[in-house]
Amino acid sequence: LLPMEQSEELINDHSPKIPLPEVYAINTLKNIQLFEKEKELIYGSLFILGETTSLGKTEKACAPLLLFPARIEHSGEEYYLSLDLENFRINESAIDLLAEEAISDDFKAKLIKNLPTAPFAYGAIGRISRLLQKQFNNLNTEPLLLFPELWSMAKVKRQLQPKQLAKLNGYSIIPASALG
Repeated sequence: LLPMEQSEELINDHSPKIPLPEVYAINTLKNIQLFEKEKELIYGSLFILGETTSLGKTEKACAPLLLFPARIEHSGEEYYLSLDLENFRINESAIDLLAEEAISDDFKAKLIKNLPTAPFAYGAIGRISRLLQKQFNNLNTEPLLLFPELWSMAKVKRQLQPKQLAKLNGYSIIPASALG
C-alpha cells in the first residue's frame, strides 16, 4: 500500500500521471506480473473510517469508497502512476459498512447511478458528500471539505485509535488516497 500525501492530483484530473518511487514501482510491477490473474493495481480514494461489528467482534474499518484501475508507466529513468478514470467503480463493501441494516442490490445500484462521474473536482466531491449524507445519517462528511488536500497516513492512523473512533459515533469519510 502506498498512501498519497498532500494533495490529490489524479482523480480530479489535475495531472494525468504522478511520479512513483522507483523501488516501489519495480516491486509492484514484479508482483503484478507474478500474480496477474489474481491481482490488479487499484487506486482507492475517499476512505470510510469507523468501527464495525462482525460475529460479535468489533474491528476497525478503513475502506476506500472509489476504486480506480491504475497503471504504472516507465519512461526513461522515471516511473509514473496513471488512472483509468472512466472505469472507476464503487467499493460496495464500503457502502455495506455504512448501512445500519442489510441493503438491497437495487438500493446500491440507485446510489451508484446517482453518483457523479469522474473526474472528481471539488464540486463533484460535494455532490458525493450530500448524496451519502442523505442516505446514511451515521456518516460524518465534514472532512471532505478539505479536498483536494489529503490526510496523511499518520493522521489516518491517529483517527483509527480507539479514543478517536469512540468520538465518531458512526463513520467518517475522509480525503485520503492510496495505491495498492
